[in-house]
Amino acid sequence: ENGRFQVAYGHRRVRAANRLKRPVQAIVRTLSDDDLVLAQGKENTERRNLSFIERAFFADALMRHGFDRSVVQRALSLHKAEMTRLLQVAEAVPADIAAAIGPAPKAGRPRWMALAEYLKREAAVALAQDEIQSVAFRAADSDERFRRLYERLAKRASAKAKKAEKTRSVEDRKGRLLAKVTPGSKPRLDFDEKTRPGFADYV
Repeated sequence: ENGRFQVAYGHRRVRAANRLKRPVQAIVRTLSDDDLVLAQGKENTERRNLSFIERAFFADALMRHGFDRSVVQRALSLHKAEMTRLLQVAEAVPADIAAAIGPAPKAGRPRWMALAEYLKREAAVALAQDEIQSVAFRAADSDERFRRLYERLAKRASAKAKKAEKTRSVEDRKGRLLAKVTPGSKPRLDFDEKTRPGFADYV
């Protein structure tokens, strides 16, 4: 409509001025959708340093709204590889879990990427849902919430890896199972008599 304009950025300031019933001045410009996204991205990054997860979900939201990848990269001043990492994390970390953690500015890219890798498994997501409902989690600040969840999932992944390492197969050159080795303080060797009858007696 004539005389009506869309706020590109400064929404909080406009709301504050409206509550105070004070008029404000604005710069009026004609912007395409791409121009608008670039302006908002520039304003957001200059206003404060967005954390890794905030940039990840901002980039993901813009992509879901149909903006071209190159436009989103320019809006957030990203190179191609970093853009890929952001989108991978946004896809792997459920939105409710990310929202429960918050910006976690100290977490950094490597640990967010590791957390995203853990959360690719349904069992880890269920464990995360349990953690974010806990009283201790909710009482903590954002960085501490990330730490609690990260360490809980890392501990689960480590235990699972150790369990997988408990038994090792011994095969012949044709890939047939000869025996299984169970390591530990008292290692055990179990032979498969079906493949090579008499091999256990020979050993």
